[in-house]
Amino acid sequence: MGTKDKIMNAMYDLVAEVGYDKASIGKICDRVGISKPSVYYYFSSKEEIFTALLDSMFPVIDYQRDYSLIVDPAGFKSALIELGNSIIGSYRSDEKRRRVLAEVSIQANRIPAIRERHVLATKRTMAALQDILSHGVEIGAFRSDTNVSLYMQILYTVLEGTSNTVAQDEGVDEKSVWAGVVGFMFRQSENDES
Repeated sequence: MGTKDKIMNAMYDLVAEVGYDKASIGKICDRVGISKPSVYYYFSSKEEIFTALLDSMFPVIDYQRDYSLIVDPAGFKSALIELGNSIIGSYRSDEKRRRVLAEVSIQANRIPAIRERHVLATKRTMAALQDILSHGVEIGAFRSDTNVSLYMQILYTVLEGTSNTVAQDEGVDEKSVWAGVVGFMFRQSENDES
């Protein structure tokens, strides 16, 4: 693991343990075993480390790689459910991640760069969901007149809500919620045809 990754891992651990405000460059240096100039070689500020960390935490959905080759509606539905399960599983699998996600929410309200990165991550995720759902229409998983934009917003809202329920450890069965929403979308498309 390179120094840059070690710095980001130290920031991750510190934010999970003490929060962003108390995660100082000095503490990062102590964890990594480097000097402050070494940190500044890779990052211009603590904020830049946190934004890089934020970029690495949000799911990257590769429509072309993961969904464009699916041509049957049943396989598409399974892949869509698995997408949610994978994202939710990554939220649930790590207690530190829950704490860092909660801190991201707090800092996005205070720090413009964090808010901007969050907005970019949101747009990236929404565009990927839009592509995936449009492909579902193309292969007949949904009706041709399906409001893809609405479905994309519903799925994004569920994912965003999931990150909050996981961050707050609210005991919600997010995977069941996701599967229920996806199932509803498919049933709605079937009911509209009859």
